[in-house]
Amino acid sequence: MPGRLPIDARDKVDGDAAMTLTPMQLAYILRALRSVGEYGEVRLIVSGGRIRFIQTVQSLSFPQKIGNADER
Repeated sequence: MPGRLPIDARDKVDGDAAMTLTPMQLAYILRALRSVGEYGEVRLIVSGGRIRFIQTVQSLSFPQKIGNADER
């Protein structure tokens, strides 16, 4: 299909044909992946066989050395 990028044809959900992504959907997903950083997550929410939402979770590493506990 022109203008659509196939997801691996082996990936089937309940025996249905594999889903395809449009270039715009792929751009949104790539933007989300870049925005979450090293420890983040990108979740694709699928409803009715279509990607309906993209959720991003950004996590930051907690500093191991916070400083002297006596300093307040």
